[in-house]
Amino acid sequence: MGPPAHPPPPGGPVDEGGPVSEVSDVFDYMKGYLLFQSSTENSTTKSKWVKVHVHAADDTLTIDARDVEEEGQDYSLSSCILRKLSATEEEQQGRNYMFSVESVMRKTTLTFAAENQIELNKWLKFLAKGCVRTYMPSGDTKTEVPNRRGSISKMRITTQHQPDIVVDPVGVGDDEWNDRYQKAMLMNEETLENSVQKGLTISSLVGSFLSAATNISQKIVYEYALPDEMQSVKKLDLTDDNGNKSSEELFYHQGMLFRLSQQPVQEHDIDPSDERRRTLAVGDTIQHKVAGHELRCIRWAQQAATAVFRSQMEMTNGTPYPVCTPMSCITDISGFRFFILAVPPVDDEMTLSYGRLSPVSPFVMNDEELREQLKLICRMMNLKVHEIDVGNGETERIPAGCDFQAHNCADNRGYLMNLGKAAPPDLPLPETNQILTNQLRPEFIQGYNKPLSSDSFRVEIQHMDDSIHNDEECVDASVHLRTHTIPQFVAALDALAITPNDSASFTKAMHQRGINMRYLGYIYDMTSLPHIKSLVLAEAAARTAKHVLNQAARSLSRKAKVEMHQAKERGKSRDENFLEHNEKLRNSLSTRLIDFLNLILGMSDESDAFWERMMLPLLDSKYSLNLELPKRRYVAVHMPQLLHSISFHCSVTVADKVDFDFSSRDPISSQDVKSFDSKVKWEPNDQVEAFSIAEKGEEFLEIGEYARGLQALNLELSMHTATFGFAADQSRTASIMNNIAFAHYKCEQYKQSVEVANKVLSAVPASSMLAAEANSVLMKSFFKLKEHDASAKAFNLAKKSSTWAVGNSHPFLLEILSSLADLFYEEKDYESATMYCQRALAQAKKVLGSKHSVVAHLSSKIGILLATRGDAKTAIVTLKGAIDLFEKYAGNEDMSLNQAAMFFSLAEVEAQGGKMEDAMQLAIKALRVRVQLRSKGHQDVIESYIQVARIFENMEHIEDAVTNYEKALNSLKKIKGDEKSARMVQLLTRKVLSLEVRNQTLSMKTFLQTKMLDHPALIPGSQASHELQSYVLKLLYITSPSEYLKQLLEYVSAVNGDESGLPQLPSDQGFTGVPPTPAAQLACLASLAKEAENNKAATEDMAKKKEEILAQTSGGGGEMSDLF
Repeated sequence: MGPPAHPPPPGGPVDEGGPVSEVSDVFDYMKGYLLFQSSTENSTTKSKWVKVHVHAADDTLTIDARDVEEEGQDYSLSSCILRKLSATEEEQQGRNYMFSVESVMRKTTLTFAAENQIELNKWLKFLAKGCVRTYMPSGDTKTEVPNRRGSISKMRITTQHQPDIVVDPVGVGDDEWNDRYQKAMLMNEETLENSVQKGLTISSLVGSFLSAATNISQKIVYEYALPDEMQSVKKLDLTDDNGNKSSEELFYHQGMLFRLSQQPVQEHDIDPSDERRRTLAVGDTIQHKVAGHELRCIRWAQQAATAVFRSQMEMTNGTPYPVCTPMSCITDISGFRFFILAVPPVDDEMTLSYGRLSPVSPFVMNDEELREQLKLICRMMNLKVHEIDVGNGETERIPAGCDFQAHNCADNRGYLMNLGKAAPPDLPLPETNQILTNQLRPEFIQGYNKPLSSDSFRVEIQHMDDSIHNDEECVDASVHLRTHTIPQFVAALDALAITPNDSASFTKAMHQRGINMRYLGYIYDMTSLPHIKSLVLAEAAARTAKHVLNQAARSLSRKAKVEMHQAKERGKSRDENFLEHNEKLRNSLSTRLIDFLNLILGMSDESDAFWERMMLPLLDSKYSLNLELPKRRYVAVHMPQLLHSISFHCSVTVADKVDFDFSSRDPISSQDVKSFDSKVKWEPNDQVEAFSIAEKGEEFLEIGEYARGLQALNLELSMHTATFGFAADQSRTASIMNNIAFAHYKCEQYKQSVEVANKVLSAVPASSMLAAEANSVLMKSFFKLKEHDASAKAFNLAKKSSTWAVGNSHPFLLEILSSLADLFYEEKDYESATMYCQRALAQAKKVLGSKHSVVAHLSSKIGILLATRGDAKTAIVTLKGAIDLFEKYAGNEDMSLNQAAMFFSLAEVEAQGGKMEDAMQLAIKALRVRVQLRSKGHQDVIESYIQVARIFENMEHIEDAVTNYEKALNSLKKIKGDEKSARMVQLLTRKVLSLEVRNQTLSMKTFLQTKMLDHPALIPGSQASHELQSYVLKLLYITSPSEYLKQLLEYVSAVNGDESGLPQLPSDQGFTGVPPTPAAQLACLASLAKEAENNKAATEDMAKKKEEILAQTSGGGGEMSDLF
């Protein structure tokens, strides 16, 4: 029940001394007067403060005020974030007792100020029950705003109206992590608002889990070498079935299970032999890989289970049996890797319903419902049903791998466990561990054209009847990856269809296509572009460096652990001695890190030996990169790029400067290394609608749906901040914000674009590609705001950052030069546009080669610019050169469309020069390609039909002109709800009628242009004239204008005309008057034809202006910079 009626807000101020707010225990509502102001995502200033009446009930917040825009609007609290403003924010506003309610869906922030602390507490307590999230700052600091954990965030990156999503980990009990996560995963998604709420709930909970898991992992690592009794988080004392002590290092703390993925410590690790070092290196690598596979396959299975659950919900009225995976993550800290999961209610022998507990245990299948669910899930994962030996000489066909486990637990959920071997192996060599380490990626398996067996190449099932066939299919998949998927990816890289700028974007691009990083050598050998080779080399070297550094860090910790254990046994050391020794270990790790960076990046005899004996052999064995580098490595390797890659992969923060001397022995000093942080890995389930929407943000930008892209990116930022806001590395956050800034720019929200880009620059290294991208957006936005000095400064900064970060061979410089050409073109400064285009062309030839498709694109742009400036002769030569370049890419659909755009543009230039025959040949070529490769209603096809029609018209081939105009007209009529298309329908209709009148005999033309225009039904302003036009225009929209005119002419020319043969307006067209006579209809058509003759605007709209040709050269509209 809602609140009782409240009085209207009085005209004067509220009595300052009286009670302001009222809470009802009976009706569950709250009402009262508050000071109020609002701001939206697109606003640059906040509204004024006003006194308003506010009431909240039934999950709805309503504001009543006559002088604010929000009057009468309701806000659903279930999609709102409640936040008490900090003391610092109150001080900035000059008010006390403030809180805000942010609508996630509307991107609107409502800020309120209560009269006193009592009133504030009432509102906060009441609203917190309905809002999706509540943020309460801890402490009362005037200088820093605490983050959600109560500690000061190292780097805070949020847009002005992004919510601070908060779940305090202290509020989650040790046994609640799993239950709360599984409940969140089953939240409904009936509406978009529900979906957003679900996404934010999951993100906040996972963020708390990741933060707690990271903190506990750091504690375990920091105390790893200390005696057991001095450790805060103690290792579980486990035994096997035979009573033997387990060597597996497992920890349990706060409802989380931590598995340390490395070989156990032995006494002789204080001074290991070479054989022991090799054993440790191989064993640790295998366990690291297995942990990564486990996390990846858990997400894969969870996505499939979510998709199955949703489809069953849609098909049935009841709730299907939920099959879940545990919430899990990986943390990497100082060389240690932990696989961490929120412990589900699994009791191996009691809950196992599918699978087996060990390789020698019997295979259990005692729950038919769970088994059927698993079949559907594995089918969704594209895994193949295959035979296994279930014991006692019996075989069974199973959908999942023989290591899969499914547990039917007391919480009425099924749990999938032990998923590390779910993905089939990728051509494992015999007598190696590659069946454990080299798996196909789920993204590749999901998109492959046939299901694959998880148990391919497993020795224990080689005697099964289908094992050879399953292995062969897996081999075919691996061959497909090498011969199709990777070459296609490299072709896209070489064509600049994909332009990764750093390790994060390059890794993401490979993984999205299901390509493992071990294929970096394949990419290096296949690519023809220097910047791709440079990126691959930096990526492989950084990953190799991470491997070596982590192994060295673990060796130091193992040695210290053995030393302290021996000291403990001697009984002569006290706790403070152990703590002192442990502190020396931490300092030693920091020193080793700096020495290691100098070995990688510096120039010395030790560095030469390190590369020769360690780095190059590992690059070959791990990534098939067989390289011979010169002694001066900084000549062949772009060292700043390598430094950025090492910083990303090893979680090392270095000084933000560009004067490192990589030709020296020690380019990195102790002052240059700012931190050696932890890294946490978790990927969202994109079958949850909110995550699916967020994932499409960049895709929306690529296809030109910028408003939708902006909404998706804002949602992604909110959820990502909720999940990873605690982490030191905020590069992904900055990347999302760069995309948001770009989306604002494309939506012509230039001030917002500048605001977001500046926030990125305040949080990332000035020498990074993230800074270069932010400055690129600033360059364009400032240009649009007419702040040309600021635009020029941003251009120079973008160029400086990119040159340092990725070198001169990267196409980023082409992008910003092309963007400037577009900007000057839009300003009609064709001279400057040509200059920047020519600079971009020179750079393209230098780094891409003279026959690259981008060279063809830029040549065509220059040709059009030359034509626009009146140099038709040079323009024609340039455009023909571009067409010849596109011939190289015959068979490529995109390139064929670009070539068609060149034909189109060259036809325009030839037509403007009066060479109609040449223009017609080119226009026909463009039309044929576009009709073949585009849909009939595509804008390119419509424009080509209009171009051909105009040329025919200029050649006085009226019938051919009418035919092509009407083909364009028919396509335009099918486009609904587009104002521009509707206007073109009107113009083309009049044009066709005008041409048909021109094509009549002299007597008929005179008749139509004189007597018919005097028809009484055409008297302006009369009811008859209005009804006539309404009838005729409706009929023209559903018939051919030329046929309509011809039929009316035949009727009026006949002695005894038959009206039944004339077009009739259907009854469903909404015409209620008396149908006009044929003569009146003919008069109306003649009038419309006359309008086309007299209306110069129509002619100008039909003829392509020279300035508009530029947009055609990219094969369907768009900016030059869209090529990148």
